[in-house]
Amino acid sequence: VNMGQVTDEGDVVTVQINEHAYSARHISIGNPHAVVFTENLENLGSLEIAPVVTPASSYPEGVNVEFVEIESPDTLIMRVHERGSGETRSCGTGTCAVALAASLHTRGQLPARWIIKPPGGTLIVDIDGHSNATLTGPAVLLEDHDLSRFFTA
Repeated sequence: VNMGQVTDEGDVVTVQINEHAYSARHISIGNPHAVVFTENLENLGSLEIAPVVTPASSYPEGVNVEFVEIESPDTLIMRVHERGSGETRSCGTGTCAVALAASLHTRGQLPARWIIKPPGGTLIVDIDGHSNATLTGPAVLLEDHDLSRFFTA
């Protein structure tokens, strides 16, 4: 899927979750993302409650927050808290935001290809020299017998 252009907004924000604070890179792909690099994703604890991001004015309508662990020079492990949803198993725009942030964080240049492993399954993101992202991976239907959380009366 051609996901369009991914933009580094140049801001560094602070993300606080479960009594820990992290620096995050502000990335946009039509929706806002704060990407955090951490040594160990297991130390994060629950991502069900929205992380606190400061300055709050950076994201007046909320933000998706991705937490990333570098597994190898081309592979990243990711967890994500999506605004309004809590922790989700994957996020297409989030993986693209992570790919750009990781390219800048580790390589400082484009183009780049990343293998990204959110809990929902492995994806590949290619970012070209103009910051356009292509997302490759399987489409998987997950059975959820209790769909009531998606609808309001």
